Amino acid sequence: MEVVAAAGISERPTIFGHSMFGWVAATAAMRYRERINRIVVIDSPTRDYAPEAARLRGRKHRHCRTREEILSPSRRFLHRT
Repeated sequence: MEVVAAAGISERPTIFGHSMFGWVAATAAMRYRERINRIVVIDSPTRDYAPEAARLRGRKHRHCRTREEILSPSRRFLHRT
């Protein structure tokens, strides 16, 4: 919605969401219902939960304390020769 405002668009947008982005469109519609014209959801799950949610909740989280720790996995990948 910030992009719509920044672009100076005064009309309420129609948001398209494919697959998991259908969830994003639906969430935006619930949060900003008075600012959205309609949503179009294509090939999205119709369950009231994301199928990946249980797997993601059970995952061990890694906590990084510095910027270097955050970037180190990416740098290892990028510097392979």
